[in-house]
Amino acid sequence: MHALDTPEVRRRGLLAERVWSGAWIVASLVPAIFLLRLFALTLYSVPESDDFCFSFTNLQSGFFATIGIFYQTVIGRIVPLALMQVPAAISGATGIDYFICYVATLAVIQLLFAAAIIFLTFRWWPHRSIPQKVCFALALAATILSGAAGLGEMLYWLPGVACYVVPGTIVVLVLAEFVRTAENGKKITLASTCMLAMGCFVASLCNEFTPPWLIGLVLGSLVVRRHFGHDLQIREHALVGCAALIGFAVLLVAPGNAIRLAQFPIAREVGHSAKEALIYSISVLGRFFAEPAILPWLVFVLFFTVAQKEADEVPSRNRRILAALIPVFCLACGYLAYFTHQYATGIRLVTRAQNEAVILLACGLTMSVMLLARAYQDSIRRMIVAMVPGRRDSFIASAIAIVLVAMLIPALHYSKTSKLLRSEQNSFHTFWLESMARHAALSLSTEENLVVAKHSVLPMALMAGDLTADPTRLPNDCVARFYHKKTIVIEPSTMASAKR
Repeated sequence: MHALDTPEVRRRGLLAERVWSGAWIVASLVPAIFLLRLFALTLYSVPESDDFCFSFTNLQSGFFATIGIFYQTVIGRIVPLALMQVPAAISGATGIDYFICYVATLAVIQLLFAAAIIFLTFRWWPHRSIPQKVCFALALAATILSGAAGLGEMLYWLPGVACYVVPGTIVVLVLAEFVRTAENGKKITLASTCMLAMGCFVASLCNEFTPPWLIGLVLGSLVVRRHFGHDLQIREHALVGCAALIGFAVLLVAPGNAIRLAQFPIAREVGHSAKEALIYSISVLGRFFAEPAILPWLVFVLFFTVAQKEADEVPSRNRRILAALIPVFCLACGYLAYFTHQYATGIRLVTRAQNEAVILLACGLTMSVMLLARAYQDSIRRMIVAMVPGRRDSFIASAIAIVLVAMLIPALHYSKTSKLLRSEQNSFHTFWLESMARHAALSLSTEENLVVAKHSVLPMALMAGDLTADPTRLPNDCVARFYHKKTIVIEPSTMASAKR
């Protein structure tokens, strides 16, 4: 054995390792370029609609008073109420323009989202090299964003990010931790318990369907641990579950909920809501699986998993059970979201809320495939050896994984997100210039009643709608208060007037 451990052998091994790491770094460029393009577009983001309502109230009444006002009169989502004030709070404290603070806030949240995905990857693959883990994390983030139900509301509009992306990310972290400990039978540490409880409390204050997700996840973890014969750790699960329940209670008892629900008189029909939610959720689920990046990503996860055998003695049966339960849980959570919204409002689930279901389903399917690959790792490795004799199976599996990353190029290129960006690419700069011109005009004008020009372009990726001709309704009323005007209305653009 020692005769083989010569300087020449070590040198060749080190060279091969560097080449292999370099290959993974190059492969990472595929999802990295896709993500950089999306994150760079944040520079064109501008506040709209609800943003001005929260910002005006913050500047007038203060941070905590604003939370109290909206909690009493609108909604009980305390965490979004806080996050949506951050740009105005920073602007008021530093004197930096509100629009700049808005972009900075979105950028920080996007970095935290990326950090959460990287953290997940490092928890799933503790023994992989850093280039491999970074490639996996970037590819997962790119897959999630390629299938976003509403790209603008997922990345570029703070209310959509605060209400759904933030809790969706937390739910995935909690799910991953429960699955990881249930898979290998390890105990949930005190530090992990505290972090899980804190995360569940925060996520439960973001929207109405996330707390039931978390409570179901805690109960499911207890059932699975009991079935596998692991230590139940009832106190740890109780702490996490109680944190979710407390957050849920704070959310539900908000006086503003009754006022908000009164605006939807056609709601609260159980049978109709159950049927409509089922029909709509199935159609959206079909579109999700039809996304070009989903299948290549799951195949990549399969080969990435078998590329390096995990040194453990976890029964394959346990992994198969977990792999089957995770998609069931994710689909049930998705349906609950669709039903809850349909029941509460009488209308179908809005795209910004669908984004949270996309995050959960994409990460849940990733975990499921990963567990299946670990359960059948030996069989898959034998198939690889049979197909390519004379090569190390781990080397071939890694090579296939890298090739699959390259296959993400056409998949991401033809994704719904990329198609949207290509169709609106030429309008982004014009939209931003017009937004800045409007912001400057409204900020500098001394008139109390203003008529502003309509946007000549309105890219869906950046904004859902413009001002209207009614000065008494949202968003005109909030925009007017923010700029200290009595009324603001829209007029047809110069180009449109010339055509008429």
